[in-house]
Amino acid sequence: DAGIDMGCYECQVVSNDECEIENVKCKIRNYPNPVYLKNNRGSVFLEFTLPEIPITNPIINIYNAKGQKVKQIELTQSLSGLVRIAGLATRDTQNGEAYSTVWNCRNERSKTVSSGIYFYVLSVNDEVVSANKMLILK
Repeated sequence: DAGIDMGCYECQVVSNDECEIENVKCKIRNYPNPVYLKNNRGSVFLEFTLPEIPITNPIINIYNAKGQKVKQIELTQSLSGLVRIAGLATRDTQNGEAYSTVWNCRNERSKTVSSGIYFYVLSVNDEVVSANKMLILK
């Protein structure tokens, strides 16, 4: 009424917390956050654990603040799968399917991305299962 209109913050539409997706099946995280680029070089470690082995390879799509896709990463091998191949565990003894990858902060054309907020979305079996955001600084 007579108060200051704070727009989407007033309605709690925007949050500084992790991105929220209904029925999140896993959490995807990145380290470090923020990511610092030095001499146009930098990298970020992305990791997540799925409750079960997926039918198709998980895909991480990375978007800039405008919503434009900058990079797509398809994960072809899980850490859990490597442990099974080495004979150190079986599907019965492992709890979930762990994945990790490193993104070198470059787009599909191998150019270093600019400073800003980036969103990364995890899709498994053609379904979005998790999302989060990262800050890249130069």
